[in-house]
Amino acid sequence: MSQKCCTCPGEVNQNEKSGPVALFKTTKGEDVVVCYNCLKSLLSKTVDKPAKVTLLHDTPNEIYAHLNRRAVSQDRVKRGIAQAIARHHKVMNDTSIKKTNIFIHGPSGTGKTLISRVAAETLEIPFVEYSATELTPNGYEGDSFTSIFKALVMAAGGDVAKAQKGVVYLDEVDKFTKKYSAERSGLGVTVQAQLLKIIEGTTLNLSQKGTDGQNIMFDTTHVTFILSGACEGLLDGKDEARPVIGIASEEPTPHNKNRQVTTDDLIEYGFLRELIGRMSIVCGTEDLTKDDLIKVLLDVEGSPLDNQRKILAQDDIEIEFSDCFIEAVVTDAMERKTGARGLEVEIERRMEEVHFNPLLYRGKKIVIKADSSITVSEQQKSEKSKEEKRTLTCV
Repeated sequence: MSQKCCTCPGEVNQNEKSGPVALFKTTKGEDVVVCYNCLKSLLSKTVDKPAKVTLLHDTPNEIYAHLNRRAVSQDRVKRGIAQAIARHHKVMNDTSIKKTNIFIHGPSGTGKTLISRVAAETLEIPFVEYSATELTPNGYEGDSFTSIFKALVMAAGGDVAKAQKGVVYLDEVDKFTKKYSAERSGLGVTVQAQLLKIIEGTTLNLSQKGTDGQNIMFDTTHVTFILSGACEGLLDGKDEARPVIGIASEEPTPHNKNRQVTTDDLIEYGFLRELIGRMSIVCGTEDLTKDDLIKVLLDVEGSPLDNQRKILAQDDIEIEFSDCFIEAVVTDAMERKTGARGLEVEIERRMEEVHFNPLLYRGKKIVIKADSSITVSEQQKSEKSKEEKRTLTCV
């Protein structure tokens, strides 16, 4: 039986052994045939090509706007991360595009990890945070680099292909420089050299069985890396007038001192020239001011205070934080130099009583004060806008 292919003018014989044909029925019940060559072409278009990835926020400025809702200050880092993540999106769709790795330096508790994690959330791809201090060179006791990618596969729900297009945030990389520890400089250089190879792209045997029962072979070529470290003393004795590398040039000020960084500064600090050369974007965070920390508590989505409200709501407790409470939390965090990360510690310390004995306050609205004292409020539930709360009145 010979019929015409429905997609090309040629005729096909269903009894021929030259290749398979596909027989379909139309909505009218008529039989149509697709020849072998057309079938092969259709399958290559629908099966071989990966599906395009659609971001929730698919341009750098949209990612940046999303970051502004979740983190305060650090404009330079937000812009850098937004560009790196947007580029990662393009790499996911076309692996011939070169990925953009990023290096972030700055004090602890200034938002480096949060900004990176939130940006990765906009991609809905696997993201893993790892401390470089846990890594040792191959053959030494401690974690090897394969531990990072095992964690990335887990973050991808076991999907190795998805994990191979994930994002790795590697913190405390400055711990492997001679500036940080002369005693560990030899070991640090070895770790940096291995990291360089992984960033450039290599295949690792994870010594972990995949769904096919074989060891997982992990290709790092298309993984985007965010390297981070406090890099204390990075610019000690440096001339602030030196040129800037990164996203945008800004006039140096005493408060923004750690933004003025060159590749030579990082190499002198103890990073391998080749490793820094793989970082397309270099930028730094600043110490958060008192106003910044207040905004962290009052303005950002998912703030530590919002988290406390959600926890207590499950015990049917409504809580109001007094202005004096907020002032005390921020002041203590600044004195301890723990940044935004230290806010939760200060809050938990002052709220131990209500968390330990929630039954005492169930069904009530309470006000917590700076000295951790708790007052049961007689007021009805009310909403206070964030704008109203920005100016604290502590008496």
